[in-house]
Amino acid sequence: MTVNTLQTDILAIPPIPSDLLDKFLNDEVIVFIGNGVSRLGGIASWKDLALSFWNECFQTGKVNYATYSRLKNELIDPLELLSICSEKLGSQNIKDCLKAKMSFISEKDKQKLYEIYGYIRDFQAGYVTTNYDGFLEDAPLTFDSLRREEDELRKKFEEPVQPLQRVNLNDNLEKHKNKIVYLHGSARSSNKVDNKIILTLNDYLEHYKDQKDKQNGKSFLKNLFNKTCLFIGYGLKEQEILQHIVPPGNLVTHYLLQGMFKDNACILKEYQRYYKSIHIELIPYSLSERGYVQLAAVLQEWSKEIRQQRINKYKKLIQTQEDEKNIALIMEQKHGTFK
Repeated sequence: MTVNTLQTDILAIPPIPSDLLDKFLNDEVIVFIGNGVSRLGGIASWKDLALSFWNECFQTGKVNYATYSRLKNELIDPLELLSICSEKLGSQNIKDCLKAKMSFISEKDKQKLYEIYGYIRDFQAGYVTTNYDGFLEDAPLTFDSLRREEDELRKKFEEPVQPLQRVNLNDNLEKHKNKIVYLHGSARSSNKVDNKIILTLNDYLEHYKDQKDKQNGKSFLKNLFNKTCLFIGYGLKEQEILQHIVPPGNLVTHYLLQGMFKDNACILKEYQRYYKSIHIELIPYSLSERGYVQLAAVLQEWSKEIRQQRINKYKKLIQTQEDEKNIALIMEQKHGTFK
């Protein structure tokens, strides 16, 4: 299931590139999670979020219907609309409303989020997200026969799974395993980590401007992309992300797991060439049968593969240790020192 060759077809379950799998097993991957993941659990897209606040502007009489209708249809960038809403409703007000919206998630949708985030947690990586929800922190690891076997092997090596730890931008994810950074803040407050929500144009300008004596979004990304990243549920279209993805002199390859329809196979190579130019390997999966919910199935299979290979790695270490003991016994017997 682990190959390095370029795909010529768009598969329902793409294989994990072997070099990416090796990096997962060596704790060298940071998973970058976007809104495409949280939407599977009923959380609104950024555009839908902006439209909900714009609707509130109209309902509360902040704008007339002509203005409401015109901008609703003409403004494509959610950031523009959210910034206008911020002026009408108040920046802090819409951020408070955002937090409230994230808390009113149905139990059914929560279970969906826990399931898909659980698969991602199974990777045992570092995590960065632009999502505002905090469900990744709550998501339980997948509990099945693989989990039981892995847990037993971990006990032998005294390596229990660590809980996910939220850290701020100053952490730089130097030792990134089982840490999470909310790049644009979280709807869930934290007593230990700064939690400024980045939502409007002014927020973005401040968050990504040059600052020599202070860690911010820009300096964090410069450091982040010196490490191998896997992008999930993220379209890689934001300029503030793209401009830092290839630091000068850096040849790190990143990976993008992206849904595509099977009839896009004819232009797959063009997409691959485009992303390769910025050191990203495109890993497409098919949307043709199930749409974006197929992402959950892909992550489930990847979770199984990574955990199985982790188990194999532990077993190989155990076998190596036993072989070394046997060799030592043979050498003792050979030299007459065995008692």
